[in-house]
This record gives sequence, structure tokens and C-alpha cells, in this order.
Amino acid sequence: MLSDTVLRNTINIFITNLQRKQIKGAYHIGRACADIMRTIVSSMTKKDTVQQVIDQCRLVAVMLKQAQPTMFVIGNVVRRVLYIIRDEYAQSNSGTQQTVSADSLHQPNLANLLEAKAELDYTKPVEGDFKANILSEIKELISELDNMNEGISEVAIEHVHSNEVILTIGQSHTVEHFLKVAAEKKKKFEVVVTEHAPSYSGHELVKSLSEKGISATLISDAAAFAIMSRVNKVIVGTHSVMANGGLIAPSGTHLVALAAKKKSVPFVVCCGLYKLTPMYPLDQDSFNDLCNPSEVIPPELYNLKDAHVLNPCYDYVPPELIDLFIMNETGTHNPQYIYRVLAEYYDTRDYDLGVYQD
Repeated sequence: MLSDTVLRNTINIFITNLQRKQIKGAYHIGRACADIMRTIVSSMTKKDTVQQVIDQCRLVAVMLKQAQPTMFVIGNVVRRVLYIIRDEYAQSNSGTQQTVSADSLHQPNLANLLEAKAELDYTKPVEGDFKANILSEIKELISELDNMNEGISEVAIEHVHSNEVILTIGQSHTVEHFLKVAAEKKKKFEVVVTEHAPSYSGHELVKSLSEKGISATLISDAAAFAIMSRVNKVIVGTHSVMANGGLIAPSGTHLVALAAKKKSVPFVVCCGLYKLTPMYPLDQDSFNDLCNPSEVIPPELYNLKDAHVLNPCYDYVPPELIDLFIMNETGTHNPQYIYRVLAEYYDTRDYDLGVYQD
């Protein structure tokens, strides 16, 4: 599979683009990963075993993750594909004495915890419509990614009420679409947007909302606490959702979450299912990245001696500061339910994708 020259070149080009950060945004990177996984499965032959396909997918995932370690969506999309492969193989072997149903295989509970389960034999060549069924499922996954914002915005009318004041941070395209759909449902509300320095993406969001007739007010990041007493709800996007229900979100989100908690304002997170990762935030360095320092200080001042300019990309927001998640496909959840969503979409054997050595 990876011996295919075209596939190998495609992966190498994608890795180069990741390293140079020429592809930006979790959606675009996740979409490209799904396309690569589809290509790997498409290159399967009748002689290939399921284990070989799984190993190839895991190998590519680790290669891509090493190119941009803080982009968790890479591993998330690959884990979804691996779950699809394992689940389809389990279903294709259901009825044999050796296997168990896909549901009991992936979702252990108190009823089957002590039952002996025989492992599936992944070393046999696949038969029948196995390859076609997997490609069909991956196509549905890609469709889910393409229609993520629409899936989240279906419940906008239930969470945005008339005459509310909603605060958000910078520009999240998911939150932007969410608010615009609510406005289309004849909901009249106001939006307060923090400018999100030093990128100042909040300026673009205010402009976009204003063009749709939505009342939007731009404030500085430092004014978030001062205005929080007038806010009815905080709605934000995120970079990733961790296994404990915490967030890896754009810098400044933790400050707003603390202010919302102090003023008893609901803190709501809109995010795609593909941002859910089965990892725990052990320390700041394990998930954070540094943005270009030129966003903070002009280049002509770079010759300052003994001055260090740090521009962290993300904050960690603990689950106790979050009230609700709004996701596509699965609806709304509180942080304590995230573990169950993980069990439904990922296989525990794929939580750790391994280490790649060239």
C-alpha cells in the first residue's frame, strides 16, 4: 500500500505542507487526512489482511502527527477510520463461533465485563464487500466533516433566545455559522466579541455578523470580566476536546471561562465530533504551540537584548468551567459524558497510535 509511489508522494507533500503550516485549520487538515485514509483503503488488494491495513493507517497517522504534534485532529480522524475498519470486520464475521457482535466488542459494560471474549483474527485476507463497505463508511465520515457546521447549527434555535446577550471569543467559523442560523430563525439577540489579540480575529467576526444584520459589539480581551455581568451566555469554539471534558482552546479562553464561572454565566462550546481526542492534558507543553512573535512585537524591535517574546496559541480550560457541549451527530452533552462519546466512536486499542521510526 505505502509502496505505491503516488500514495507515498501524496503523503510526503502533505507532511511538508503540515511542517510549513501551509494548511491551516482543523477542518482542512482533518479533511485531508480522511482523503489519505480513503486512498490507503482503496489500495487494498485481496491478499492484504485487515491487520496490514490497520498498521498502514497507524503508521501514516504517526508520520503526520510528528509533522504537527499539536494538531490532534490528525489522530482523531485516523482513529475514526480504524474504528470503522474494526467494526466492519467484526460485523462481517458475526455469526461465527470465534467472534462477538460489534457493539459488545467496542462498548463493554457491566453486563459483559466478566464474559470471555475471543479476539478477532485480523491476519486473514478479507472477503466479500469488506473493502466497498469501508469506503462507503469513510465517504459518510467525509460528508459528516463537510456538513459539520450545519449539524451543530440544527439546535441553534434551542440555545439562542430572543433579547439575549451572547459573548464569544475571536472568530470561530463554527460559532459564526451557529449565530447566523439562529438569526435566520428570526431570533433577535446581541453578540459581544472579544478582539482576540494579537491576531484580532474578532474584528472579522464583528464585520461578518454586522453584514447579516446581527447587532455585534467589539471589546478588548481585558474587558471580558467587566462586561460579563451583562452577558446571558458564552458560546465559544475550540481547538480540541480532551478525554476528561476539558478544552484546548485559543489563548484567552480560560480567562473568559473563569469570568463566566464567577458571574454564573453558562459556558457553551460548539465543536465538531472530529475534535474529540482520547488524550489527557498532562502539562502545558504537551499540547501548546507558539505562534509567530511578530504578532506581538514589531520586527524592528527584535534586536532587544535579554527579551523573550512568547505568543502561546492555546489555553487549557478544565471541565469544571464548562457547562455544555454542542456537537454534530451526537447533540448536546455535559463534560462528564465525554467518556461515553469516546467509547462510541473510538476503539481503545487505537488510543495510542504508536511511534514512527524512519
